[in-house]
Amino acid sequence: MERGATLFDWGVIIPPESWQPYIVEHEYIHMLQAQQLGLIGRQQTPAWFKEGMPFFVSEPPAYDLPDYARPLVTQYKAWERKVGRNNVWKAAASL
Repeated sequence: MERGATLFDWGVIIPPESWQPYIVEHEYIHMLQAQQLGLIGRQQTPAWFKEGMPFFVSEPPAYDLPDYARPLVTQYKAWERKVGRNNVWKAAASL
């Protein structure tokens, strides 16, 4: 079962057992990506952006960061450091 789901740029669904601040924030970051980049724009971004950003920004505890997400977070973090947090949306539009 998913811990949460984002519905395009409309909202999120979070089951009661997933009401942890970092899980809620993770899902809302997906929604923000869709709002900022458009649905197609978000879909066209690489996995390290789509998943790396929400995992990095929401800061889940280490025990709850899936193994598959670790390299995505590392890649996103390096990219954000390069472009600067204030320029993330503008830079993401050209990924």
